[in-house]
Amino acid sequence: MRAIWVLLWKNAIIRKRRYIFTIMEPIVTLGFFILLFVFRKPLTAKLPPNMIEKLGVRQTEPVDLMSATPMPQTIFFYPDNVLTREVMELACYSLYMNVTNAAPGK
Repeated sequence: MRAIWVLLWKNAIIRKRRYIFTIMEPIVTLGFFILLFVFRKPLTAKLPPNMIEKLGVRQTEPVDLMSATPMPQTIFFYPDNVLTREVMELACYSLYMNVTNAAPGK
């Protein structure tokens, strides 16, 4: 708790010594957000109508990946530790796969 108090006190002293930066920091941050808000329309790219045919875009509707692609039968991972095992169990759960703990060669 003492270390946090010392850090807060040091931060307050630095802010007090550099009061111009303290005032300018929120103003500059707010200015950048205002600039992004003003220029967001010109920054978004719109393709011309004939560009879609030129690029060869055929299907723009969302595809359910669970039914569109064949699912893997086995997923191998390394290193075999607690963290990677938890991640792979979550991946198997989201891919509707059965979790097996047996690795080949063990």
